[in-house]
Formats: sequence, structure tokens, C-alpha cells
Amino acid sequence: MTNRSFVFYDYETTGLDPALDRPVQFAATLADAQLSVTDNIEFKAKLAGDVIPSPQATLVHGLTPQVLDAEGMVETDFARQVLDVLGAGQQIVMGYNTAGFDDPFTQHLMWRNFLSPYGWQFENQSQRYDLLPIVRATYVLAHDALVWPERDGLLSMKLEDLAPANGISHSNAHDALADTQATCALAALVFAKARPVWDACIAQADKKHVLGLLSAAQSGVGALLHIDGSFGRERGYAGLIYPLGASANNPNEWYCIDLGLDLTAIETLEPEALRAALFTPRAQRPADHPEVALRRLRINRACALFPLEWLKDNPTALAVTGIDRATLAAQRARIRQRELSHWWTLAEAVFEYSSTASEFADAQLYDGFVSGMDEAKMRQVRQSDVDELVANPPEFDDARLRAMLPLYIARNYPNKLSPGEYKRWTRYRSKRWQLDGTKAMSVHSYQSQMEALAHQALSPEQTELLAQLEQWVLKHSP
Repeated sequence: MTNRSFVFYDYETTGLDPALDRPVQFAATLADAQLSVTDNIEFKAKLAGDVIPSPQATLVHGLTPQVLDAEGMVETDFARQVLDVLGAGQQIVMGYNTAGFDDPFTQHLMWRNFLSPYGWQFENQSQRYDLLPIVRATYVLAHDALVWPERDGLLSMKLEDLAPANGISHSNAHDALADTQATCALAALVFAKARPVWDACIAQADKKHVLGLLSAAQSGVGALLHIDGSFGRERGYAGLIYPLGASANNPNEWYCIDLGLDLTAIETLEPEALRAALFTPRAQRPADHPEVALRRLRINRACALFPLEWLKDNPTALAVTGIDRATLAAQRARIRQRELSHWWTLAEAVFEYSSTASEFADAQLYDGFVSGMDEAKMRQVRQSDVDELVANPPEFDDARLRAMLPLYIARNYPNKLSPGEYKRWTRYRSKRWQLDGTKAMSVHSYQSQMEALAHQALSPEQTELLAQLEQWVLKHSP
């Protein structure tokens, strides 16, 4: 049980890429330790012209660039206000699918604006988690606590379906504040009706607790129940895993074996073949595609792990997940025919990869930590008057920060640009608008999306949203 308060937050964004897209609306619902609402917060950000908003995203949230210009603030002010909320301390920061979507947007928002990308997650006795794995765990382990809606005949875990199915008002889905209010109400329902599941999940906001569960499984029965979306709807978003140990390069990343999959491939194939099979997109996999029973989990990212005792006397959980005790025993015995070190070494080889760095510095957050000296210079950026910053910019050792500083000034203080700096900013924006091959919009993907929408039956309101977006794109095209 925690005495911390809760912050449920959500963004509406220009698109799906946390590094190259932008959050345009932030909302948070604050609650005390008993999940009673104490405050609601909402504000918006202007666009700086280096990102093309996705037409689909604009239709979802209804926020045109013109609305953002009228109601929003420049991004550096937006980022600092977000940090004021998320970094207040003594709280658990969460939302609905925040670990997979909103948290990376927050990290990159802070990075672009010379704020600590990760400090809000742990400083001042704060923690982060995510309601979505709690809801999935409730589905498996306390099934009768909630009503489980369907969409097109299939189970839906979407907030816009779960909320009304459980008597929670959510009439304005995809407005950030409406989403945080519904998220908090759903959390309060789980808190009241499935308290053991809630407590077990929230405890895993502390990665030391997660490590304890993994270590206990390694020294004991050798298996844990893992609740995670990657197992898929057909497996009840859950499976049994056999923990192998942490990555040599990242102690927050653990390797595991999925006991619900055929072990033949990892027993017989070389690491290169396993890697190729594992990372082949599902849509491109043939019928005889080998199952690769290797997984990774992040101990600092909303884990939902449960000892096997949670499945005892819980036939609904076994039915929902398809877990079979006899299969578990056979798979575990098969794995134990080889040393744990063999499986760990195999996983280390399979998951070894070299990523290609983005050409844009503000998308290079995960390429490494900055030095203590550069952290001090980042503080100087935040604390300096803009005229002082333009006249005497700090000299960063990190090339990423050197590249980002003129972009930071251009986005937030365009009236401070000299004619030469404005030309360089325009060239940068042009390069960004032409960038293909990412989840963010380029001119080409924008045009393709607009053409596809032109052949759909749209309401007058939707047509007007797209017309306003098109006006903005034409006006701001570099």
C-alpha cells in the first residue's frame, strides 16, 4: 500500500512518433492516496512549424493549429508546466497506456527543452506506473471486478469502451482532460473492487520489488505470471515466463523464456536465425514461421509480475490465459536440461543489435546520457534570459546539445533569430518536412493521408478541421 498521491496524465499529439511528433495538449487529474480527485489541470502548446500534424490525429482530438496558436503556449513554457505537475514529488505518475505512449513523449519533450528527461520519474520520491497493465491483470486475476466490453465481437481494452461499460462517463473521448478523468475513475473502481491486484501492481512501480519477484522465481519454482500486452488478446494478455537474468549492457532489461511457446527453435537454431525470426513483422511471417520463445522485460517500466500462487484456485485465470500446469512442468523440465548460463548467453546474442542514430539531435535522446558538466550547462539554458542566451550560449561537449540549442531558440523565440539564423531554421524545417521512413508526418505521407480521407464520408465538422489544417500547412510550408 502507498501513501503517495496520484497524477493521471494524458497528451493529445500531432502523431505517433514520440521523438519527432509533438504533444499539443496536456491534461492531468490529481488524486489522493484513496483515489479521490483533488484537482484537474489542462493546457495546450503552439506548433513551431517544424512538424506537420497528422490529419488522422487532428480528426481524433479536434485541435487545429489555429486553435493551438490561439490557446497554446510556446513549447518551453509548456514543458516547464508539464514538469511542474509531473515532477511535484511524493506521487505516482500514471495514465492509460502512458508507459507505451505518453512517457516517451514526456522524455523527449524534456530533452528538447533542456530539462531532465527522466528526473520526473524518480526524483523527490516520485514513481511512475500505468493503469493499463493493472486493468489487464484485473481481467486475468479478478475477472468479475469489471465489465469487459467487446468491439466487433472481440474483447476491447480501449478506455473509450471500458469506461462506459463500467458506468463511467466518458462522452468526450480523446480530449486529454476527459481521458484523465475517466482513467482516474477507472483506477478508483479497480482500487475498490480488486484491491489485492491493485496493490500488487502498484508495488512494482519500485523496480527493487520487481527484482525481488524475479530473483525469488529464479531461486524457487523458476516461473512467474507476466501480464503484458505483447502476449496478445488470444492469450489473455498473459503468460508464464522463466527469468534468465539481466542484460549485460542494461540492468533494467531482463531476458526471459516464454513457457507458452514451442521451445524447439531456441533449442536448435543459431542466434542469427532466431534474431531474424523474432524481428520479422507479423504480417510478413509465413505459416511455418518458427516461434522464438525469448522475451525481454523492463523492470523500470510498469511491470505486472505475479508468483504462481495467484493462479491457485483461480480457474477463471487459467481459462482466460490458457495456462496449463502440465505444460508448465514439461517446459520447465526441458529448459532445466541445460544450464541457465546457456539460455542467458543465447538471449544476449539474439537481442544484440545496433541501432541507426537519427540525423536529428532531438531524436537522439536514447543514444547516451549527458555528462555532469553538460547537465550544468542545460540548467544554464533554462535559467538564462533569452537575450543573454542568444548572446552567450553555453558551449556543450555533447554534439546533440550543441545541435539542439539553435533549434530550441528558433522554436521558442523566433523573433530573436538573425536573417542568417532564420534561413538555417527554414532549411531545417524543410528537411524535417521531407523526412520519410518514420512514424511522423512528411509532406508525402501527409498528402497520402489527406487523399485517403477525401474518399471517406466525413461530417461537416471533420471537413472543416481538415480545411483548417490544409490552410496552415500551405501557409507554413518551408
